[in-house]
Amino acid sequence: EGLSSMHSSCQLAMHRSFGVRLCIVAGLFTGLCSAQVDLHIAAALPLTGQIAIPGRGFQRALEISIEHLNQDLPPGSAFRFASLPVCDDKTSNLFGADCALEFADFCGSRGFRPIGVYGSGFSSVTLQMVPITTRFKMLQCSPLSSTTELSAANSYPFFFRTAAPDDKRAIAILRCVQSFGWDRAVLIYTTDKYGTTNGEVIKNQAVNYGISGERLAVLTLPPSFFLLDSAKLADLEAQLLRKVRLSQARVVIQISLLDDSTAIFRMAAAGGIIGPGWAWVGGDAWANLGTPALLMQLDEGSLGFSRADLLGSVLVIAQEDETAATVRLRDSYVAKYGTANMEPFIYAGYDCVRAIGLAVIELLKKNSSINASSLPGLSLNSGVQEQLAFVAKSLEFDGASGFVQFEKPGSLSAGDRVPRYSVRMWEAMSDGAKWIERATFDENRVPDLKPTGPIIFSNGLSTLPAEAPGCLAGKELDADGSSCLPCAEGTYKATTSKLPCSRCLAGFACAAGSSTMTPCGPGTNSTAESVRCSPCPRGTASSAAAAEFCIPCSMGFYQDHEGEQACKACEVGTFRELAGQSSCAVCPPSLSTEYPGTVKGTSCGCAVGTRFVAARNQCIACGDTKVQGLQCDAFDKPPLVATGFFMFESSPRDAEILDIFRCTSRTACPGQTHLKSSVCAENRTGLNCGRCEKGYQGSSDGSKCEACSHQSNWGVPLLLLSLVPASGLLHYLWNHGKAAHVEAIEGMLLSTSVGVTLIFVQTLGVFNRLSMAWPKAFKDIMSVLKIFLFDLSSLQLACVSDMMLASTYGVSLSIPIVLGLTVASWWFLSRALNVAMRGRFPVFKAEELVNTLGLLVMGFYISVCASTVALFDCYSGPNNKPVVRNIPFSLCSGDEYLHAIPLFVAGVLVYFIGLSALMAYVLLVTPTYYENARFRNSVRFLVYKFRPSAWWYSSVLNLRSFAVAMVTVVFPDNVEKQWLSMVFVFVASFWVQMRVQPYMEGYANTLETFEIFILVATLCVGFVYEASGGTNFGYDDICIILVVGALLACAMAMAWGIRLACKPQVADIRREKFAIVVINHLLRACQKVNEAGEELVKEVFCTAASQFDLTHAMLLSDFLLLHLVGEQPQQLFRKISSQSFVLQRRSGMPDDNSTEATQEAPASALDDELVATLTEAPASALENELVDMFN
Repeated sequence: EGLSSMHSSCQLAMHRSFGVRLCIVAGLFTGLCSAQVDLHIAAALPLTGQIAIPGRGFQRALEISIEHLNQDLPPGSAFRFASLPVCDDKTSNLFGADCALEFADFCGSRGFRPIGVYGSGFSSVTLQMVPITTRFKMLQCSPLSSTTELSAANSYPFFFRTAAPDDKRAIAILRCVQSFGWDRAVLIYTTDKYGTTNGEVIKNQAVNYGISGERLAVLTLPPSFFLLDSAKLADLEAQLLRKVRLSQARVVIQISLLDDSTAIFRMAAAGGIIGPGWAWVGGDAWANLGTPALLMQLDEGSLGFSRADLLGSVLVIAQEDETAATVRLRDSYVAKYGTANMEPFIYAGYDCVRAIGLAVIELLKKNSSINASSLPGLSLNSGVQEQLAFVAKSLEFDGASGFVQFEKPGSLSAGDRVPRYSVRMWEAMSDGAKWIERATFDENRVPDLKPTGPIIFSNGLSTLPAEAPGCLAGKELDADGSSCLPCAEGTYKATTSKLPCSRCLAGFACAAGSSTMTPCGPGTNSTAESVRCSPCPRGTASSAAAAEFCIPCSMGFYQDHEGEQACKACEVGTFRELAGQSSCAVCPPSLSTEYPGTVKGTSCGCAVGTRFVAARNQCIACGDTKVQGLQCDAFDKPPLVATGFFMFESSPRDAEILDIFRCTSRTACPGQTHLKSSVCAENRTGLNCGRCEKGYQGSSDGSKCEACSHQSNWGVPLLLLSLVPASGLLHYLWNHGKAAHVEAIEGMLLSTSVGVTLIFVQTLGVFNRLSMAWPKAFKDIMSVLKIFLFDLSSLQLACVSDMMLASTYGVSLSIPIVLGLTVASWWFLSRALNVAMRGRFPVFKAEELVNTLGLLVMGFYISVCASTVALFDCYSGPNNKPVVRNIPFSLCSGDEYLHAIPLFVAGVLVYFIGLSALMAYVLLVTPTYYENARFRNSVRFLVYKFRPSAWWYSSVLNLRSFAVAMVTVVFPDNVEKQWLSMVFVFVASFWVQMRVQPYMEGYANTLETFEIFILVATLCVGFVYEASGGTNFGYDDICIILVVGALLACAMAMAWGIRLACKPQVADIRREKFAIVVINHLLRACQKVNEAGEELVKEVFCTAASQFDLTHAMLLSDFLLLHLVGEQPQQLFRKISSQSFVLQRRSGMPDDNSTEATQEAPASALDDELVATLTEAPASALENELVDMFN
């Protein structure tokens, strides 16, 4: 129904385009008005156009077949013949669709229900009709449709045919070839449905029939290729001739429709590959060559070849045995139409109609419930149609085309005819050459031929060799074929045959008499018929053997030599925009290319490791990344900032000198990974990423910026408040608990170890400021120690105030003053607390507070110096702009820097000039005023740790501290000079230390020596690490081991001092031993004084003793008089205990604090009393008393 709606438009198109005529055949509806039942058999026949003659032949045969069937029908019913229109183009799917539409119209809108359908004779038309017959469950039989697509019993259960399918026909051809003993052949087929179906079967199955793959040459041609233009047709002809000749085969299997077959025969005749000595084998498409019309064309020469050219050709076609039905058809045909000239395919058509009728008759016999009158009107769901199809496919009968048998129901190809084959040969007869059957064979049996006559091939013999004999390889027959001559230059012949020498193909070379083509080697080529191969010219190359031509070098490649196998890629820095060149163009000066083989000149740019400078319009080297701070790792891209360096986003990157700064922290300046990435770490900003963004503060270790919290604002006030009790506790521990005039050994050792440790960690902090590269882990440790250099960045001041250069510098500069004020405040606080606690809190004396403050200054003198000179401790980066090392977000120039200069001047005046001058003066007058108790208590921090002969050694320590702090100021960027200066300072200090041994406590001298050694060793390890380019071979571990060892030594010394302070009995034993040594020396000295006399002793004191020696002697005399004489007598006690008694006596000055009796006492009497006291007391008693006093 759906197809019928399309019929009118398609019908109109067909009428306009192809002039199709609808023919109503006599008897179409004959007898419809009679009483008998008519069983219609419809047929699709070409009754107009080029193939109207065979169409009319089919019609006559079908009418005779119906007449014969009606003779076998029961009375009251008759078969009738109905003709359907179909186009006369036997291969067009379009006209097949039109036939199907017309048929659908009959069956649908007109209610026409034939019992069966004959047709069509062409597979293309049948394929369009079979879906309709399947839809209306009508038997359909085709006499000639051979496509394998119709061998689908499940899809087309009502279709059967009296023609063998193509795949079986192709196998029949192979069986025939095998029977003739041929094992070499050429297969030629067209790529239409007929040619492809048969050709592919032959190609794939040939090996199973004695023709191996290498012995079967295959050539495919396009369908209707004879319609191509002359040039293309000539090319196809050359291919065909070359394929056949090179195959050495004399057997050609050719599968194509008749028009293409005649064109192939025409080319074969022109090329001399058909006729005597050749065997061409084909299928049913050749059968029409024997029809009168084509024989006439052969004789006229209009086909381009003659009957003689086909002699010996073999036709394999389905056998058409002559049976009683054949005779009956022929007799009826002659009687009705007066001629016996019948087309071969008429017999198969007769059998198709007869099979439909016989199926109806058999069904009526087997099923008595069905009568003829009910057949036309049966419902499609009655099941009778399926029974009729089953009966039809089960038929076996003698037909006009021979014995008819179908593949039985249940088989996948049920309804296909089981053929028997006839082998026919084109032979010359008295009435002209035509096809003569010479053998037959059954498909279902062993393929042995059953001869029906003599088999004579084109060579006149009963056998034909599959390969061509002739001249030996390298030779060919002369013109008359009587002798063999060597192949000419540029030709060759590979086998023994009669074939002429072939042209040497392009890519090969053939000398005279060649039996093979010599392939051109890589780097050479040749044209056709070449005698020798030529080297590839410059600009070309060939890597393959047998090259017909050399391939021009592609763009980006070149070849500057002849005969090369491959082209060379243009080197980096060159390019080539044209193909086939012998050289490459060079990029402009300083420019390069990213990779070899560059095509475009526009691809030239700055190479990796260089950058573009706009002022020069060229590229320059980026330099060492660690020095210049640039990463030039991408081709022709602006440089990126490397880790540890800084550059403002607004700074141009194509300037000759880039504005690159070197950061002091690699963590703050992580570098860029791409052009859009930030130079600074997260939440950092400013020059050298030295500031945290607003609302953020530096972490405790300074590695990152963290958001400010409410607790951040309390950090500074809490620190300031904690300084007050801390300084008070330090003062108490340092100045109380012992008599002011007693120099406790345990206190001396503890204070010395603490002082050495402070100096050590401050020195490490200074090391962190050196331009030297340190191992990462060790540098992290040194970064923590920066707080000892008054670097308060970890105190999170950014959350309290926006820190600028002046404020940051001022804060660090004011720390010593804050510490001094904090200590001084205890003068007031101690008195207030004493009153509040009713005398239970000690009162801190002024001289003691001075001593405590001096102790802090001495301990942190490196920090005092370093914080003072920090403003001038500048370093430079690649742009040579100096930056404050300790305040990296500020330049050492500009208004902000100038505003901080007054602070520096004040720091120099207070700390360098004022403090240094004060300490120098104190050291200068110490020998004179040391006997003064208040003075002595004030300057204990300077002298009490040292031996009397080295009382000046604190000036050496201060000088060393100042020199260490000044190294980075004097040599801001030169690593070698910094290292040499540091080493010189410590080696000189080491020499003085070893020479003087200044400390009173021996352990302190050892500790100081060890610490200096560790510092020098650490510097050496760092310098080696710097020289190695920062390659870590365990330097981290070495540095850490050295530092940890030094700190452990300090810790051990401090622990020993604390133990002495906490264990009085241990300290007493140690003091007792020391006291015994002192007493022995003192007793010997007194004995010598008595023996020498007053005059000699006086001379020694006046000429050899220093002021400090005299002071110590005086202090010792006061100490002995005070404790030995005691209160006997009272006047003497008062005189001895008076301040500066001995000095006043010897200078003749009165003591304002002494009594009148004391002023009047003669000096000689006092001296006599002292000497008497020392000499008259028993030695043992005196020794015991002295030991007790020292304890």
